Amino acid sequence: MIFGGGSILATLAGSASELITSRALMGVGAAGIMPTTLSIITNIFPSSERPKAIAVAASNVAFVDAMTTTATIAAVVAVVGALIAAVFLPAPARTDNVGAELAPAAA
Repeated sequence: MIFGGGSILATLAGSASELITSRALMGVGAAGIMPTTLSIITNIFPSSERPKAIAVAASNVAFVDAMTTTATIAAVVAVVGALIAAVFLPAPARTDNVGAELAPAAA
């Protein structure tokens, strides 16, 4: 949500300072996305397939982040990804809110 919000703000930025601030927000969101992505990959893919899945995930994040002018695409990808996750990922048996908040700080 943070990354997607930053992407939307970058799309609507009217000045350089607004764009820089929104890109910083996207960076904070990206810092939270990768640990979550790696956790999902660890739980879904067998150990023999994990290196490929991690490479694909990392290249997608690097590609989207490297293209400053594609903030609109990043916002659309964030919304579509959230919808797909809500539909296809199983609900957690329990939620570790403290762990979820601390995971980006550990990265």
